[in-house]
Amino acid sequence: MTTDNTFDFISNFTLLKKIIFRKKTLNFMIQASKKGFSSEFTCFQ
Repeated sequence: MTTDNTFDFISNFTLLKKIIFRKKTLNFMIQASKKGFSSEFTCFQ
């Protein structure tokens, strides 16, 4: 495995983690807004 492939893998993995985190955050925001916990979320940020 070349260093380029390793770097691509790491950057892809980091990107994937960011996407997953964003989805979780988005889901949390949707759940929070449904329950009316938006004030708690701003403290959470």
